[in-house]
Amino acid sequence: TGLLAARDAGDYTTAATLAEMQLAQLRWDENLQSDGESEGDFGDLYPDYKWAAMMEPVELPDLEESGLQRVELTVTWEHGKREHHLTVETCLRESDFESASQEEQL
Repeated sequence: TGLLAARDAGDYTTAATLAEMQLAQLRWDENLQSDGESEGDFGDLYPDYKWAAMMEPVELPDLEESGLQRVELTVTWEHGKREHHLTVETCLRESDFESASQEEQL
């Protein structure tokens, strides 16, 4: 039981690290920036892990446009016959995407 718990903890740590890296990459995903969905995997280094993301504008009272985007990112992986998942949510400012676009042009 202890070995299984340690393995599961390692899998969740890997998923959290991959989620953090993918959130940074999403700043450059033009499809997702327009209130969209996107998905992918982590390549040959992490073949069992996949990700899916959704972005939508944040609506705040008394503001026509808040300039915030809500991002929900889910990392899934299979271990044995079970599928596991880790979901993180955050908000990004529209200026985060403008900065990313400007960096890409350089």
